[in-house]
Amino acid sequence: MEDPCTVSIQMERVLREKARVRAVMGCRSLAGYIRQLVRADIRIYEAENGPISIPNTEKERTP
Repeated sequence: MEDPCTVSIQMERVLREKARVRAVMGCRSLAGYIRQLVRADIRIYEAENGPISIPNTEKERTP
């Protein structure tokens, strides 16, 4: 994994517990399960729409 960073999310308790069960079913931690979901979603999006470009500077990131 290159240059890891932390992302904090909020979700309903029931959703978190269901996600935890799915993570265990896949022999993953909850964080690993969420990473897998994000990677899969981006892979699908890019396959259908082409690569997502990432801004190179802070100036480009601000709206």
